[in-house]
Amino acid sequence: MAAVATRLAWLSSYGASLSSRQPRPGVQFSTNRHTSAWSVRCSASVQSGTEVLTTESAAAKADAAAWKAFAERVSGEWDGYGADFTFTGEPLELPSSVVPDAFRDWGVEIHDWQTMCPTLAVEESQDLSYRVIRLLPTVGCEADAATPYCNEERTFRVAKTYAFHAQGSYTAVWPGRGAQKNNPEPGRTGKIVVRDVADDGQWEVEHCLVTDDGPTRNRARVLQQFRLDRNVPVLKNITLYIEQWDGPFRNGESLGGCSTSGSGFATTPPLDVQALIGTWHADVFFAPGGQSSSSPKEFCPGGSSALQRTQVAGIVALPKGLWSSVTVSSQDSSSYIIEAGWMPSPDQCIVSTCEYLSSGDFKSSSIRFEKRK
Repeated sequence: MAAVATRLAWLSSYGASLSSRQPRPGVQFSTNRHTSAWSVRCSASVQSGTEVLTTESAAAKADAAAWKAFAERVSGEWDGYGADFTFTGEPLELPSSVVPDAFRDWGVEIHDWQTMCPTLAVEESQDLSYRVIRLLPTVGCEADAATPYCNEERTFRVAKTYAFHAQGSYTAVWPGRGAQKNNPEPGRTGKIVVRDVADDGQWEVEHCLVTDDGPTRNRARVLQQFRLDRNVPVLKNITLYIEQWDGPFRNGESLGGCSTSGSGFATTPPLDVQALIGTWHADVFFAPGGQSSSSPKEFCPGGSSALQRTQVAGIVALPKGLWSSVTVSSQDSSSYIIEAGWMPSPDQCIVSTCEYLSSGDFKSSSIRFEKRK
């Protein structure tokens, strides 16, 4: 009952704030909210004790069904490429120690990692874990030449908070920062990434954005690394992954090598931010903030809106139609909006946002599915 009441209170307060909110600079919303099945279910939950029990049970089943759908969409082998960027969007070269001499002899700069990301969402525990495998660059295309350089394992149990959408997208806030170390396991080579979760002054926001293009399932992951400086979030670096679903979960048992789909993208042209200007129809989904929790939050329907973009100042343009931005909230000058977006086609955008207080505390998150009007 408490959980349902909390959700209802949050959704009601959001609805009230939406009607009176001032738009962000360059972004105007004309809201046409509709009553969703979720909101009807939550409204009924406050009527009586009997209805609370019935409704809470229904909500739990709905949550379980949504998580099951999400698990089916997110689990599997995701192969592709990854690259690191400065906070201004400039691509970073790979360490010289991993670049074959032949590339240096040819004067070729390498900015992309070939990557694998086996991912598994567990239905019973509602936990998600994945492993990012960065492969050493090779000269030629020998299938057996794929060699792991670094492994990073993550589980949502250690995330400060995370929210998911049934179609496979999610947002997660990771505490601390990651650092590479030599693999301590006997007989194992390569490096692992260890996250210092005790560092409260640094954190990372991960936006996983999924789209279907015909028979393929593609996604982009934008990871923004932050530090807190005088109660202001300062963007340090950005990491991008462009990935394609390559089959059911196999825990990365076979290295992709030259069979990996796609190609490096770090030095390809960035998004033309002027393409974002115009009128869009947006379906909005929200997840409340509050205390950090290892339990997942479902992005719940928040209605549909007509969105008018008139300015694109402050947006960091990235390759593959991606962007990143950090802005001060127009509603509350002590809050900050952290955003990542993807324009997979000229008339489609997926936008993920997280709102933080100046104290560094997480406030709320949302995801928007936009189509040009």
